[in-house]
Amino acid sequence: MNHFIITTTTGTRWAEAATSEDAARRNFFGNKIGIKIKSVEAGRLFTDEEQEQLDRDKAIERCR
Repeated sequence: MNHFIITTTTGTRWAEAATSEDAARRNFFGNKIGIKIKSVEAGRLFTDEEQEQLDRDKAIERCR
């Protein structure tokens, strides 16, 4: 599974995991509600360190 960054025509960026760029385009949830894709590029929205911090924060919130 590869990671892709989908940028919409309004500039919002979304993460998508897929086997290819075409699969990321097809599977993007925004297609179902009319969100238009401007571009798709390989990569991650967050660095590994940022992702670890987000995961820790999420775990703390679940415990509250």
